[in-house]
Amino acid sequence: MCGGPMQQLLRTAQMVSSVQEETMLRPSRVAEQRFSCQACNTSVQSSFTWCPSCGAALKAQPCAYCGQTLAPSDKTCSACGAPRVQRVHSQARVVNPV
Repeated sequence: MCGGPMQQLLRTAQMVSSVQEETMLRPSRVAEQRFSCQACNTSVQSSFTWCPSCGAALKAQPCAYCGQTLAPSDKTCSACGAPRVQRVHSQARVVNPV
């Protein structure tokens, strides 16, 4: 049989290629870890630093004035007394054209 082994090799390469493509297109099965914001109880991704719903800090942040680490629940810095800088959601305003 002329070409028999070569055809088998070609079919094997095509099967491997299709399996690789299928694996690359398959969505990841790794579950994204989530937890609840302590301020508003919104479910957020564990990678978030700020709550997208209420703007509360979800992770420790440095004090904007002295650099001391502030826990998410701290309202003021224990080292310098400065208030925690909070993220405020800005509201877009619609301006009527003249």
